Amino acid sequence: MTAPAGVRFTARGRDVLDRIAAEPLPDGLKGGRAERCFFRDIFFDTPEGDLERRGAWVRVRLAEDGTQNMAVEVHDAEAGGVSPLRRALEVGPEVDPRELFAAQTEHGRLLRALVEPDRLVPWMEVETRRQIRPVRRDDQAHGEVFCDAMTVREADLSAELAEVEVRLDPEAKGRKKVLRALEMEYGLDPVTDALPVRARRTLAEEEVDWLEEAVRASRRVAVVALDEGRVALRGDGGMLRLPQGEGTGEDASRRVLRETFHHPAARVRLLGTGPGSVRRPATEVWLAEGVAGPLPVQRGAAVQHLPLGELLAMVGSPGLRDDATLAALHVLARSELPLEADVRRSERGAPHVLRTLGEVEFAAETAEATEMPPGSLLNMELSLLAFNRRVLALAADERVPLMERVRFVSIFGANMDEFFRVRVSGFKRQVSEGSAKRTMDGVTPEQQLDAIGIRARRLAEASYRLLHDELLPALRELGVVIVAPGGLTDEDRDFLREYYEGSVHAVLTPLAAGPGHPFPHIRNLRPAVAAILREPETGTERLGVVELPDGLPRFIPLPGEGRFLPLEELVRGSLDRLYPGVEVEVTSTFRVTRSAELNLHDSSAADLLHAVQEEVRQRRFRPVVRLEVEAEMPARMRDILLRELQYEAPERPSTLGEGDLYALPQPIDLRAVRELAVADAPGVHYPPAPEQTTPIPAERPIFDVLREGEVMVSFPEDSFEATVERFVLEAADDPDVLAIKLALYRTNRKSRLVDAMRRASARGKQVVALVELTARFDEESNIEWARTLRRHGIHVIYGIPGLKVHAKVALVVRREAGGVRRYVYVGTGNLNATTAAAYTDLGVLSADPGLGEDVNELFNILSGAGGLPVFRHLLVAPYNMRRRFLEMIDREVDHALAGRPGWIQAKFNGLADREMIAALYRASQAGVRVDLIVRSLCSLRPGVRGLSENIRVISILGRYLEHARIFRFHNAGDAEYYIGSADWRTRNLSRRVEVIAPVRDPAHRARLDSILEAQLDDPNAWELGPDGTYYQRPDTPLRDEPPAPGGRVPIITES
Repeated sequence: MTAPAGVRFTARGRDVLDRIAAEPLPDGLKGGRAERCFFRDIFFDTPEGDLERRGAWVRVRLAEDGTQNMAVEVHDAEAGGVSPLRRALEVGPEVDPRELFAAQTEHGRLLRALVEPDRLVPWMEVETRRQIRPVRRDDQAHGEVFCDAMTVREADLSAELAEVEVRLDPEAKGRKKVLRALEMEYGLDPVTDALPVRARRTLAEEEVDWLEEAVRASRRVAVVALDEGRVALRGDGGMLRLPQGEGTGEDASRRVLRETFHHPAARVRLLGTGPGSVRRPATEVWLAEGVAGPLPVQRGAAVQHLPLGELLAMVGSPGLRDDATLAALHVLARSELPLEADVRRSERGAPHVLRTLGEVEFAAETAEATEMPPGSLLNMELSLLAFNRRVLALAADERVPLMERVRFVSIFGANMDEFFRVRVSGFKRQVSEGSAKRTMDGVTPEQQLDAIGIRARRLAEASYRLLHDELLPALRELGVVIVAPGGLTDEDRDFLREYYEGSVHAVLTPLAAGPGHPFPHIRNLRPAVAAILREPETGTERLGVVELPDGLPRFIPLPGEGRFLPLEELVRGSLDRLYPGVEVEVTSTFRVTRSAELNLHDSSAADLLHAVQEEVRQRRFRPVVRLEVEAEMPARMRDILLRELQYEAPERPSTLGEGDLYALPQPIDLRAVRELAVADAPGVHYPPAPEQTTPIPAERPIFDVLREGEVMVSFPEDSFEATVERFVLEAADDPDVLAIKLALYRTNRKSRLVDAMRRASARGKQVVALVELTARFDEESNIEWARTLRRHGIHVIYGIPGLKVHAKVALVVRREAGGVRRYVYVGTGNLNATTAAAYTDLGVLSADPGLGEDVNELFNILSGAGGLPVFRHLLVAPYNMRRRFLEMIDREVDHALAGRPGWIQAKFNGLADREMIAALYRASQAGVRVDLIVRSLCSLRPGVRGLSENIRVISILGRYLEHARIFRFHNAGDAEYYIGSADWRTRNLSRRVEVIAPVRDPAHRARLDSILEAQLDDPNAWELGPDGTYYQRPDTPLRDEPPAPGGRVPIITES
C-alpha cells in the first residue's frame, strides 16, 4: 500500500486544533481518540545564513523518548521540488549533532556538500505539542490528522503557530472530499512553504507586533485649537502642523498650548486617539476652545487660523501631510463636531491654505521623472475619491431624472466598496508589514490612510444626507415609500408572515458568539443583523448574528404599489423564532468590507487557473478593512464587533481600528437603493436611447465590406451585435475561415461570441481564446469560461506571466483567392454586448495587412512564442507603447521650440505615471497646448505657471460611462490619431498587455475630432484646477498666481 500522503494547513488558533482533536468531524468523517506527543526541532545554519540562501535547511529533532533524528532538505529547481533527503535519519539518544553532520551517511554527505559542518550553529527552535487523531470515512478514506501547536524561538523572540496535517491513503476514494470538508469546517488555509520559512515569517511578524506595541506605548498630543470655525496651525517650511508635543493627558495638551500661544488658558477636552504604528506613536487629540479670537491670515505668521472646512477638504495635499496633524484631523473627522460637506457645489479648494503654504523650485531643464519637486503631483487615491465625489454630484444634480439620481447613489456606494477592497486594503497591508514605501507623490501608507479616512468619511456622510434629505422625500412624492415596522397594516403583516415562511426562514442561519462559541465568520459586503441575547435564567449575554440571505430583494414589496419594507426589519422581527428561549435585548445592522487582494506571488505558476481559483476562494477570509454600523448601534455592541473582527485571525496582524468604523443611517449598503428606482412617471427616467445603427450594410458579407476599407464603430450609438459580434459570428460559419482568435477580458454571461467559438471549433477551425483570469471581480466568471471553452476543444491561453492582458483585440484568418488574409478588430472596450450598451467605446474593424500582421504577432507572443516582438503599426504595452508616446510628445516639443504649433489632445480614464507627466510638463513649458479628457484619477496638476499653464484637464460624467481612449498629436498639421485600450498609468504602460491602433481614414479622424471638440466644450464638464479641485462648469478653476522670482512654483493642494 502507498504510504499516506500529508497535506498541511494553518489553523486560526489553538482552539481550532482542540476542536479537530476532540469534536465530531464533518462530512461523515469519523475520528478516534487523539494521542499526544511532544518533540523539539533545532535548526542549524551558518552565522551568515549560507544554507538559507541556497534554499536548504538542516534540523535535528529530539523526541520525548530521547531519540534524535536529522533531516536535510534542499530545493531542487530542476526537479521542481525538494530533494528526497527530507526523510529523517534516526539515531539513538545522546548523540552530538556534530557527529550526525560528520557521519558517513547520505544525509551527512549532502550536508557537507552544501556547507562546512564546523560552521553550523543553532539558530531557531520549534517545540511541537502534537495531537494525533485516527480518522476514517465510510471505509473509503482513512489515515490520521496531526494537530500541531508549535512555539517558535529565535534569540529573544518567540511566536506561536497552529497547523494541521492530514495524512490519508492517496489511493482511497473520497480523499479530496475529506480535505475539502475539513478546510471548510475549520477555516483551514493550505500551506506551501517549508516549516523554517513559515517559522521565520511568523517571527518577523511577531517582531513587527512587538515594535508596534513599543511605539504605541509612547504617546504624543496634538491640539485642535478651534475658534469660530477656524483652527490654529503652525507654518513650518511649507508644511502646516497642528500644535503638538510629546506626552499624554491634559497637562501635556496645556503645555503645548503654552508653547504655542504663550498661555494655557482654554477649555480642553479629549476628542480621541489616533492609533500608532511601527514608525509613529499614538496621537491623543485634544480640542481647545477659547484660546484666542481668529487672527488674520498672513504669509510668514508663526500661527495661522484657517477655516476648518478648508483643512478637511485639502488633507493629503503636499502642505498637509504631517503625521500628527493627519492623525488628529482623522480623529476630528469622526468626532461629533458638525463637519458637513455639500457635494452639489464645486469645492473652491482652500484659498486661505494656498496663501499660507510655501513654494518649491521647478527647473524645466531637469524635469525628469525622478526630479519633479514635491507638489508637482496629485495624490492618486484622493483623486479617485474626487472622482467618486463627482459621481455623487450627479445624484445631487436636480437636472438628472430622479430615478437615475437614485441609481447614481447606488453606483457611488458600489464604487466606494471597491475603493476600500482594492485601494485601502493595499495600504493597510503595507502598514501591517511595516512598509515605508511611499506613493508616487511621496505619501507614506499611514499618511495615505489618514487622508483617505477623512475624505471618505465626509463623502459617506454627504451621500446619506443626500439620500435622506432629498431623494427619499422626492420618492415619497411619487408614491415610493420605505415603510417602518410601526406603519405596517394588518394586510402587510399577513403578507409578511407568509413571505417569511415561504422565502426567508429556510435561508437564514442564526449564529451566536459567547462562552463556548467563537465569533462567526462574517462574509464580505453582506449586511447582517446583530443582537444582544440574554439567557433568562443565568443572565449570560451572547452576541447573535444573522446575515441577510442572497437572492432576496433588500426591499420587500408590500401589498399596494410602491411600498417597501427593508429585509433587515423582517429579520429583526423574527429573532424570537431564530433564538427561542432567550431574551433579545437590542438589535442593529452592520456590514464588513474585506480586502480583495489576490496574492499570486508565483506569477509563473504552472496551473494559473488553479492558483487564481484558490486565491478567489481565500478572498472571503481576507482581512476586514471597513466596518459599517447603524448609527443607533449601542457603543457596547460596536466595541464587541470591532474587537472580534480585529482578532478573528490571531496569526495575522490587524490594522482595523476605530478609524475604520463608519456609523451611518439606514440602509447599510447603498447599493441596494437601486431597488427603489421603480416609479414610472414622466421625466423620472432618462429618455429611451436612440435606435442603434450600424455602419455595415446587413445585406453584404462583412468581409467584403472590410476589404473595401476600415470600419469604425462607436458604442452605444452603433449596435455591438450588428458589428463586432457579427464579425465573429460570420467567421464561425464561413467555410473559408481558418482561424479565430479573441482576447476575452470581461464578457457577458450569455455571450453569442462564446457560442460562435464553440461552433467554429466543432467545424475544425483553429480557435484560440485568451482569457484573462485576473480581471478583477470577474475571476470566477472567467475561470468558468476558460473551463467551458477547453471542454469544447478551444485552445485557451492565459497570457504572459506577470502581465495582465487588457487588450481588446480579435483576429480572423481567412482563405481567399489571392491567398490567406487577416481581418482584425482593435477596440477600447471589452468584447461584451452588455457593456457596449452602457459604455462609450470605439473600435476599428480592418483588413489592413500591416495591422493584421501585428495582431497575429501579438497572439503568437501571448500563446508562448519566444523572442522579442516587433510591432510596426500598433503601439503595444509593455513593448513599444511608452517609448512611442514619449517620442510623439517630444516631437510636439520640437515643433513648438521651432515656432510651429504644438498640440496634444487625449481622452482616457486615468493619468498616473511619473514619466508621462514629466513629459507633459516639459511640453507645456515649451509652449505645447495640451488638452486632456480624463474621466477618473489624474495625478497631473494643470494650470500652474512655470510648470503646466498650457495644460487643461477636464472630466466628463453622465448617462454613459466614458470609456473610450483617443490620442491626437498635431504634428505641425500632419496629425496622427490613435485609439485603444490603454490609459496613461504605470500599470497600463508597464504591467499590462495593451494595444493602441492608428486611425488613418479621414472620415474616421473627423469623427474623433468631433468627439474631442464636443467634450472639451461640454457645458457640464468638470475642470481640474491648479489647486487640485474639480469645478463644474459654469464654475471655473481658480488660476494660479504669477510665479515668484526665480521660477518658483507654489505648492498647491489637491482634491
